[in-house]
Formats: sequence, structure tokens, C-alpha cells
Amino acid sequence: MQFRSYVGKFPSGSLALFITVMATLLFTNRQAQAQQIVSFDPVSSMETIPTVLNDSGSVVGWYLDTVSLSHAFIRDSTGTITSVDFPGTDTETFGFGINNAGTITGNYISAADSLFHGFVRDSAGTFTAFDAAATAYTTPASINSSGQVVGTVFTLGSFCRSKSSTCAFVRDASGVITVFLPTSTTTAVRSATGNDAGQITGSFGDSLQTGTHGYYRGRLGAITQFDAPGAGTGTFGGTLPLAINNNGVIAGVFGDDAGVYHGFTRDLKNNYTQIDYPGALDTWATGVNLTGTVTGYYMTADEVYHGFVRDKLGNFTSFDDSHAGTLHGEGTTAMAINRFGQITGYFKGINHEYHGFYRKAK
Repeated sequence: MQFRSYVGKFPSGSLALFITVMATLLFTNRQAQAQQIVSFDPVSSMETIPTVLNDSGSVVGWYLDTVSLSHAFIRDSTGTITSVDFPGTDTETFGFGINNAGTITGNYISAADSLFHGFVRDSAGTFTAFDAAATAYTTPASINSSGQVVGTVFTLGSFCRSKSSTCAFVRDASGVITVFLPTSTTTAVRSATGNDAGQITGSFGDSLQTGTHGYYRGRLGAITQFDAPGAGTGTFGGTLPLAINNNGVIAGVFGDDAGVYHGFTRDLKNNYTQIDYPGALDTWATGVNLTGTVTGYYMTADEVYHGFVRDKLGNFTSFDDSHAGTLHGEGTTAMAINRFGQITGYFKGINHEYHGFYRKAK
């Protein structure tokens, strides 16, 4: 904030008071932002990566312990953190999704076969393991209110058709799994995530096209391919949807032909909004809630990352965890937002380590 333009408007005796008041307000605003953001790590965590949160504010993710083994975790609305490990020894566990009932999904890797297997864990702690295909790497990404799990599966054979080694899958609450490809010429499905309405979005590569493309799969299985306006087709170009709210609004990022990244939203009528944080070099939109509020992160000229919230009117609010580093490659990365505006993500600290954060709604 600049005081220079106000100097001529105040008597000399009042100027010092004005500057003191404004400085106090600035400090108060920073202090309020710090109180709004809570940093956290599970016990014995060396690196913490939250991935998503539900409407009660419970956060799920994973962390690395002191011997570099991975564990899933849940942080509830009171701040209590519970480690989650798939039963058995010699396993590593990752948490990727949580619904409003507190059921989480993720995957684990066992020393027995070195494959990633999917799991669902209910709020009572009961695990159910599953594989989207035999001899495959199953990676769930989301679980909705009906217990439907969405994710991707990488196969060692031709399970996903001979032209693709990775496909998307949907697992219903009874355990029935459906796999799909966005197009008949898909070479790899790169991501898949869903919402409570049973709608799915993600990205894929195609042998007939260059770059990465987005897709939308409706509740009944019809698939629409899309590319954000301005998306490039080069090495850094393409469209990458990252989240979908219960109204079918998709949030994500696209790279243009100049290698610049922009956030975007897309609604069911194929209306797009490009999202660029003012003055940023790159912007990523990682989540959108029912009100149309978008969260994500942006990179400034010094290559430091900052979180943001953008309301449905287009107003931006930037935020940073107070412990985030301010050097090249450090900063704050927002990952998800719930219907009440609570946000989770991670930040890179001054020692280049990652920690989780939870941002309270205003």
C-alpha cells in the first residue's frame, strides 16, 4: 500500500497518526490471514501432501515418514490427525479422496507384487481392497456421496485396448467396475475425477491429435471431448481438467503455444471462463465449489507460488501460509475447496520441505 498520494490531504500533525493507523491495519490484515490458515503435519511426517477435503472440513492426503515410507492420513474438523495404513506389513498407503460420510479412497503398494491396489475405507476404519484390472496399477482419485469411486488404471497388457495402456474407471458402491476410454484412439487417460452427480472429467492423449485434451462423461456414460479456447498443441500445450463440482462445472488449467499456463472453468453449456491471477506468470485452477468459487495457485516473476480464491464475480484474494518459503520454487499451493469455502493444500517451506495447510472460510 502506498501512502504518497494521501500526504497532501492531511495536516502535518495528522499525517503521522494516519500512517500509524494504516500500518496497524496492514499488520492486522496480515495477522488475520495467518490466523485463517492453519499449518499441519502428521506426527513423524517429513513431507505432507493434502489432496482434498469434504464439506465438514476433513482433509485427506498422504505423507512421508522419517524413513521415507508413505502413509495416508485424515485430519478432521477439530484438527485431529489419524494415520491410515492398509492392513498388513510391507505396504505404503496414499489417500486421494474423501466423501461427506468420511469414507476415503486411495491406493497402496505391497512388497508382495509391487503393484498399486485401490482401497475404500469407511468411517469406522473398515478397508475394502479392489483392482480395476488384473496385473495393473489402480489409482483412485475421488469418491462421491453414493460411494462411487473414479480413477485411472495402468495395465501391463492390452486390457484398455491395444492402443492404450491407461484407462479410466468407475467403481460403484457395490463393487462393480466399469472401465472406459474417452475416444477410440486414446493412447492414455491421464486423469479422472468425479462428483456427487456421477459426472466425470479428466484428460487424455490421442493418437490422432497432438497435446492433451479434456473430456466430460455424463452420468449415463456419454462422453464429450473438449479443449479450452487458446490451448496449445505443443510440448507444454493442452487442456487438463482437475475438478468438477456438483453442477458439472469443471475447473482446470490449459497451456498455450507460448508455454504459459492459464486456469479455466467450463460449464455444461460449454461456456468457458479463462482465469489469470493479475500480474502472474502462470495460473492453475485446481478446485471449484457449488457457488462457483474457484481456488488454485499462481506463480509470480520470482517463480514463487501463491494460493488464490476467485469468487463468482471474478474478484481475487491471494493468500500464503505464513511458514511458506519465498525463494525460487517455494510458496503455497491450493489443492481443493469445499462448498463452504474451506481450502486445503500444501506449502514448500524454507528448508524445501512440504507441509499441509487448512484455510478457514471467511
